[in-house]
Amino acid sequence: MKAPEWPCIRFSQMDMTQPESVADFILWLCGIREPGAWNDDSEQPADPERLLESLWSWQGAPRKRMAKLCWQLLVRNKSWEHFHGFFTYDRVWLLEQIADSVCLLSPIQNKFKWVLEGFRERRLEDDFIGQGRWGEEWLLPPKQARYVRAQLKRARPDLVEESSNYEDAVHYYLLPYFELACTDDRRVYVGEHVDASARVWIEDRSGKRHPLSHTTFPFRQTPGTGFSWGYFGAGPSELSLSILADSAGGDLEIAERLKLPFIEEILSKVVWPGNLKLSHRRVLRWLQTKKIGERELVQAQIRVDDLKKIHADEFAEEKERVKQIREMGGLRMQRFDVVPSDFESALYVDLMNMFERAGWVLHCSHCGQPVACERSPRGNRQRARWLTGKPVYHEQCYSQHRRDKKRSYWAKRSQEPTFRTAEKYRARERRKQKSERKPSLSGIATKRA
Repeated sequence: MKAPEWPCIRFSQMDMTQPESVADFILWLCGIREPGAWNDDSEQPADPERLLESLWSWQGAPRKRMAKLCWQLLVRNKSWEHFHGFFTYDRVWLLEQIADSVCLLSPIQNKFKWVLEGFRERRLEDDFIGQGRWGEEWLLPPKQARYVRAQLKRARPDLVEESSNYEDAVHYYLLPYFELACTDDRRVYVGEHVDASARVWIEDRSGKRHPLSHTTFPFRQTPGTGFSWGYFGAGPSELSLSILADSAGGDLEIAERLKLPFIEEILSKVVWPGNLKLSHRRVLRWLQTKKIGERELVQAQIRVDDLKKIHADEFAEEKERVKQIREMGGLRMQRFDVVPSDFESALYVDLMNMFERAGWVLHCSHCGQPVACERSPRGNRQRARWLTGKPVYHEQCYSQHRRDKKRSYWAKRSQEPTFRTAEKYRARERRKQKSERKPSLSGIATKRA
């Protein structure tokens, strides 16, 4: 089982003179730049920490929350709206946002290294007097303990709660046709901006509005949301599919075939800051330009009717389940957690979790930083090595140690006269063999002739 890598230790090892390392740290906290970072390996037991990061949002997942707090510190803006509007996984744009302010992290790192160095010094003293063998597995000196205690007091214990939207229960329910919410032949597709997001409705001739549903996965998002226009992207693609499927009587085949031309010729022409207003009849006229006339629409309706006969009961059952979840007030997720107030506080909450959960905390023989040993066969082997005086490493530090050892070995060997003479001889033999394998120019000319 792979040993967990704690964010606080990774932060202490970062090079603060390189903004790239800070950007990579934020992306790593989010599970980016490491393929399958939060995916459970089928050969290993499920990791609760990875499960938390994949299920909870920025407010509830510890590493994601730390990434958000770090980004907000560097951009000097703590509002949720600013984070929601400008935070990006794109490394280039992320570097531009934080490049001028990574110096803000240096004092925090220096203070954190001071705490870890105090822990190491106390460990050396405790090893001499025997404190670590029949007392605590870890202890901090008085000054560092007071500082850590002050940082932890800035965090608060909380019952973290967030909405698990009703669509989670039927998120992946696949519907092979589009259910029509309105059959008025004079209906109009209306899109407006509401609370910094776009909403789309179907408005009939009496002015009554019905939220526009999504195709294929009708319960993935709340009806009427997740749409946009004025450019090429996921939002316009969803809107194109839903409008075309609604105009074609619920047929997804026509919608899938013509969604890109519809975006290019219709939806991209409507500017995003403005509102959308598109009549059903105009969509039908556009379909006629793509050779989708009355005959093709009748055939599409026949396909939809056949699918409804097969899936009607199943779809009704799913809708009833969604209705019950709505009546319950929606699904909720709750858990107890210690919630930090800022990035520095989040570091010490992570340090607290590492000390409390690790079982034993050793020290890396390469960088000197703590190595958390979980109560597992691998952790037991690490502690056994440490008790017998053998070195213990972080995973990345062990790789660097091996590279340094190889460099040192070959640097030493290269100074030996016999080795240098043997290498010169081998190099001369390689050049000789290479020249023998390479045909001469005169031989090539002879063969051509």
